[in-house]
Amino acid sequence: MTSCKELSELYEAAISGILLGNKDLSHLSNKVGIKNYIKIADEIKKIIKKGKILDWGCGYGHMTYLLRNRDIESMPYEVEKRDNLEKFQIFSKLNIIFGDNEHRLPFETGFFDGVLSCGTLEHVSDINSSLIEVSRILKKDGFFFIYMLPNKRSYAEWIAEKRGKSIHPVKYNIKEISKILGNFGYKIITIRRSNLLPKNLTDLPFIIKKIYGSLSFLIIPIDSLLSKIPLLNQFCGVFEIVAKKK
Repeated sequence: MTSCKELSELYEAAISGILLGNKDLSHLSNKVGIKNYIKIADEIKKIIKKGKILDWGCGYGHMTYLLRNRDIESMPYEVEKRDNLEKFQIFSKLNIIFGDNEHRLPFETGFFDGVLSCGTLEHVSDINSSLIEVSRILKKDGFFFIYMLPNKRSYAEWIAEKRGKSIHPVKYNIKEISKILGNFGYKIITIRRSNLLPKNLTDLPFIIKKIYGSLSFLIIPIDSLLSKIPLLNQFCGVFEIVAKKK
């Protein structure tokens, strides 16, 4: 499936969900945000090739949708069922596994080649309990992919907090997340800053998202360049991390 088709299907699903009254589809109602998720899926494919990956805290399952299109056996897992999920054609057929315990994953030890946290780790109530489980279900040398992890110094997070619109209860800096992952026996392969230019535009008016999305062919590469500039990149929105279980 081409990325253009993926972009169209995810965008149409988000718009239809918003019309149904779903309030948590802002991240998929902006084409810059969707292209960013496509980029993430492409990066994971380059690293893991094939194998089983847990889409931990999958939400509607958009990352599983993208990963399966790349021949990766992604298993979507969530503790909270989204409204109207059965009405979304591309999401309803993903067979999301729903659990009732935030700190216990219903999978065998060493079952997965990779675990993906895309906007999940910052929402868990007990990071130690959660990472114990992530480590348990990962194979030796398995990959832990962490994306959309909010940066403490992010200017966008600062603005969201001032507006009373922040949705991230916990934020990190590189030293903190590196120490946490090290304590759980992970070797960090890559850690980088991203989203100096925001991608999801949560809570902004639809017309702004539409105009911004039409410029995605510029915003994605420009953000990639800006996010590499020393000092300036200290204020990026998120961290993107690939770690390996020792």
